[in-house]
Amino acid sequence: MTEHRNKGTGRTGLGVGVSSILVIFVLLCLVTFATLSLVSARADRNLSQKAVDHTLEYYTASNQAEQILAQADNLLADCAAQASSNAEYQTLAASALAALGELEDTDGSVTLCYSVPINENQTLRCAVVAVWPQQSGDGFYRIDRWQVESTGEWEPDEGLPVYGGDAVGALPGQP
Repeated sequence: MTEHRNKGTGRTGLGVGVSSILVIFVLLCLVTFATLSLVSARADRNLSQKAVDHTLEYYTASNQAEQILAQADNLLADCAAQASSNAEYQTLAASALAALGELEDTDGSVTLCYSVPINENQTLRCAVVAVWPQQSGDGFYRIDRWQVESTGEWEPDEGLPVYGGDAVGALPGQP
């Protein structure tokens, strides 16, 4: 009868080794996910910083363009006070705005074109048309262009080097 008791009390089930391997696997998974989270957070921070820098550059250039526009507005207000007709206003506007940028004459209206650099790859291009005020309270100009343009050389993306084979379009294992 003692033999029967010894057989019944034998241990069956998982040993300490399997549970240790399971704990190590879970820890490795947690470390991997923590590393991926850290890398993702760093990439998001870098992207956010680039967006902040670009926004700051744009609004700095926009403020400079607004200052030029304010000067043009003051000059055009003086021209409108001195002029008695549209033709006289356009003539006075052309001579007054010449110092602020390039002038174009389109359909009898003077257009002031100027640009402000944003960074080494972008420029803010502006075009302001002198408009004869029809009534008191009307503006002296109309903004025709307030646009960001790329000034850098465009370089196409060559893509990711996923397959390093010699033949283009060839499948692995086939010529």
